[in-house]
Amino acid sequence: MKEVKCGFLKFDSGDLDLNHVIRIGAVRDGGYFVTKRLIEDADFLISGGISYNVAFEKDFWDINRTAKLIMIDGSFNFFTYIARPFYWMLFKRSFTMKIGGLIDMLFLKKKATFLKKYLGPDFTMQQIVQTHIKQEGKGYLKLDIEGAEYALLEDIISFRQRLIGFAIEFHDVPDHIAEINSFLLRFKMNVIGFNINETGGLNEAGIPKVIELCFADEAYIKPTDTDIKAGKKFSNEPVNELLIPTF
Repeated sequence: MKEVKCGFLKFDSGDLDLNHVIRIGAVRDGGYFVTKRLIEDADFLISGGISYNVAFEKDFWDINRTAKLIMIDGSFNFFTYIARPFYWMLFKRSFTMKIGGLIDMLFLKKKATFLKKYLGPDFTMQQIVQTHIKQEGKGYLKLDIEGAEYALLEDIISFRQRLIGFAIEFHDVPDHIAEINSFLLRFKMNVIGFNINETGGLNEAGIPKVIELCFADEAYIKPTDTDIKAGKKFSNEPVNELLIPTF
């Protein structure tokens, strides 16, 4: 297991045994840390900010084909999505990968509820639940909404009891350290994954501008034989290891 120094985050990972944690989704941007049992137990996945990468949602569905999928992105343009592989082909870059992503999106659109909306003060977690999720059941929330996440933190805390897992990408981190730490203290869910998104770079003080944090309920912290065996099957990392911040 790797450790990276990240002194601006104020949480204690304790002595958690996290060798059963796996990473699903894209190998770089768009992948998040989970456990197989956590996904199997989820009644729903709410995914905000899918952009043009549905690798996480497809991997989630491969593990749990009964969970209700809700994908949300106000900027999504289906024509652009179809055209992207051919645009990339002109520059001889990743045509096959983009075609694969397009096929995954076409497939998931038949399985999921797709909402062309922007998450924020005008479209909250509570509205999604009231309209699209049954009152009973718990699920997983994944957010990559390009800086709009800070306006939703209070809403996410109020939604906490409906969640067994959560993944979030924080943007412009150096400007929001106090907000992130306050959220970590109040959200009260175990951090099982941390990643610095290399696309954001670092500021002058060496603090990453974009980070990804993954959480899981207490019930999914202890590994089982099933978790560990599944980790080898579903992880897309060459070595199934986890980045845990130290401070």
